[in-house]
Amino acid sequence: MLTKKYAIHPGQIFSIYDGDRHWISFSQLVTLYKINPQEAFIWNERTSRGKVEEDYQHLYPRRDGHYKL
Repeated sequence: MLTKKYAIHPGQIFSIYDGDRHWISFSQLVTLYKINPQEAFIWNERTSRGKVEEDYQHLYPRRDGHYKL
């Protein structure tokens, strides 16, 4: 079993390219950041209980579309 090291924050963004609102899901974020989904989890009120925020790299949707670690 792989250690979880990425905290994923799905959410809405307003694109700077087309001005539209887009929902970026967990699956889309792991694909965009090119990470193994088994090393990530969705960070929310329930899943973050008992976890130390600084122990994880937090990844968010980006308006500019640049998804590099």
